[in-house]
Amino acid sequence: MREKEVPSPDAPSLGKAKKTHDVQQRIKNLVEADDRAGHFAWALLRDTLAYTSRRLGEISDTIVDIDNALKWGFNWELGPFETWDALGVEQTLERMRADGVEPAPWVVDMVKAGNTTFYTESAEGRGYYDPTSGTYQPEPKPESFMVLADLKRDSSKLIYGNKGASLVDLGDGIACVEFHSTLQPKMNPIDDLIMDVMYNAFEIGERDFRGLVVHHQGENFCAGANLLMILEGIQAGQWALLDGVIRRFQGMTYGLRKLRIPTVAAPFGFTFGGGCELSMGADRVCAAAETYMGLVEVGVGLIPAGGGCLLMLERVLEGVDEAVLSNLPFIRTAFENIGMAKVATSGEEARDRKYLRRGDIVEVNRDQQLFTAKQMAIGMANEGYQPPALPLQFDLPGAEGLATLKMMLHNMKLTHWVSSHDEKIATHLGRILTGGDTTINDPVDEQTILDLEREAFLSLCGEPKTQDRIKYMLVNNKPLRN
Repeated sequence: MREKEVPSPDAPSLGKAKKTHDVQQRIKNLVEADDRAGHFAWALLRDTLAYTSRRLGEISDTIVDIDNALKWGFNWELGPFETWDALGVEQTLERMRADGVEPAPWVVDMVKAGNTTFYTESAEGRGYYDPTSGTYQPEPKPESFMVLADLKRDSSKLIYGNKGASLVDLGDGIACVEFHSTLQPKMNPIDDLIMDVMYNAFEIGERDFRGLVVHHQGENFCAGANLLMILEGIQAGQWALLDGVIRRFQGMTYGLRKLRIPTVAAPFGFTFGGGCELSMGADRVCAAAETYMGLVEVGVGLIPAGGGCLLMLERVLEGVDEAVLSNLPFIRTAFENIGMAKVATSGEEARDRKYLRRGDIVEVNRDQQLFTAKQMAIGMANEGYQPPALPLQFDLPGAEGLATLKMMLHNMKLTHWVSSHDEKIATHLGRILTGGDTTINDPVDEQTILDLEREAFLSLCGEPKTQDRIKYMLVNNKPLRN
């Protein structure tokens, strides 16, 4: 006998919350919503905040420690007292009392004394309310907790910027490219604004600094290229413009390792597509433990064209003895990583999947990630950094290797593992990874691989089924299998 299917609850506030990127506004909208989800969220949060206030002095001496415990240990974006500030301390207190819920007396005393927030912001940094003294105290932070927003309070630290990104002076001769997209702040897709700052950072970095870090402190590092921009270019038939964008993208990702100063990428959260390529292009990576990393372009009917195929080839063939009979098994690792859009679900798994290298670091503490990345850049500079010897050359099997990959794809299609369009995408990918029109005795240089990436990307952009995949992803935020 089949169990009765339970219908999903009708809660419009949840849909609205999912579309609200600002976490403070998202929580406020949810607990103020007049539906079942809103009522439940308020009751749960109300009791949690009141309980938390009563535990101060029992489990911790400061509200900062309680907030950090919930953020570090339970992945809250805002701690309880930060959440209370977002809702409005006085308004929340009144609403609690209307429900017959009383917080700790010190909260009432704080408000009566005219202190209407748990935290204050000033040019010197953030302060927190101390119930014992009834005053605001500077928030203690170890040297290893670097906050870009605090650094930028000193206007001299902002070297260059626009609405998409900034170049920030971290001190000690190290600069940082910070993403802060205003259009899609949750995902930070790479667009013309970010590329503009990156190219300026290359020029300014070589002239005025001794190291460059790419990092920001938002929700996700970068979910790839700007798909809407690509789709608009396709629909307008602007093929020359798209070709120029890809060339510029390749110049940005691969340009990181051509600089005369060391570069360190510090990714976290979603690091997909172009974000993954950008990270792989740096000399070293300092990845957060919670990093979801992968070259996932096949999900929208494309292949990595920002140097991702080249950089993955470099990794899988690194250290391979020239005496081996065939390097196709190593190339197949790259083919499966990209062709199956394999995503590493942690920093250490990213190392296993070749997105990170042996010398890269996984940082467990997000608050310390920028400091660690900066120290990595300083260390390389102090050691007398020299750019890697370029251009690279690869011994690739060409048509012979592609034939083997195509046979594998044919079998997968017969057994319904892939669709005809999947097969077409993977064939383009296989041609890139096997070097195009070459043989194992005719080395292929890096520019040839980059050109093959660009040609395949533009060819796939002209495919109606790829365009359908891009549209579906933009509307539904998940891949279409067609």
